[in-house]
Amino acid sequence: DAGAAERAGKGMSKSARRKEKMKEKMKRGGASAQSAASEAGAKPGKPSGREMPCAWPKVELRQLVEVAPGDAGYCGSWYAAVVQATRERGKRLAVQYLDFETDKGDCLREEHLSVYVRPPPPAPPEGWHESLSDGDEVDVRHKDGWWRCVFLESRASASSRRGQTKLLVTPCQGCELPGSSQQWFSLEDTRPSWRWDGKRWLMSHRPEESVDVTAVANDVIAARLKRQQLLASTDAAEEESAQDAAKTGTSGHAPASASPTQKLTADAASPAVASTANAD
Repeated sequence: DAGAAERAGKGMSKSARRKEKMKEKMKRGGASAQSAASEAGAKPGKPSGREMPCAWPKVELRQLVEVAPGDAGYCGSWYAAVVQATRERGKRLAVQYLDFETDKGDCLREEHLSVYVRPPPPAPPEGWHESLSDGDEVDVRHKDGWWRCVFLESRASASSRRGQTKLLVTPCQGCELPGSSQQWFSLEDTRPSWRWDGKRWLMSHRPEESVDVTAVANDVIAARLKRQQLLASTDAAEEESAQDAAKTGTSGHAPASASPTQKLTADAASPAVASTANAD
């Protein structure tokens, strides 16, 4: 019950609390989400609480991506992850989060429909916020994730240095950003709400404005470093497992078994259609 969930939440890690919330999936989501999920090969019956299902650019194995979790308490957010495997001809992806850990301290692994997995968008152009109007959509960074919100107003000091401009936002409908209904965020913790029109990235509030797709955002640079560390750790674990298997083999040779990543993979992902900024 709710009381038990609240008691269980005390003293638990962020990842443990998240897994607890996953047991209480919200029965939310509109017809558009159901349709996109159906087209991606989802099983009917359970509506999704995720935001913005879309035919995003295809991604490759081991690529840095953003995932829309859709779990209760995380609707309307995007979190950084790495693609570890693909299933059903790329309709489903096995990902490993960079900022969620299991009780054992390992990065959390989950499977998601590809319509909720995308490459990281490019960095916004300088001064992108100056063209915002009341009601425009933006993303705000909170607890390692990006959350979809509506812009209300901005406030700036006499100095023009980046970070001293703040934006007042309120969560979009369906977005479960923690905190009060209206919150201030620094410019460095905000970005445009990005869309994909099948060929290029668009800022939702200025879709006609061209953007430099090679520009890399600071949070993506940091995520790439985490990705390298995660992959290095995964490769080391697989190599150690192979060595242990070789030692226990009766023939003196390593058994011809697939690695954990290979076992998860049903088929290789198609080449990415992402921009240079999303390549690693």
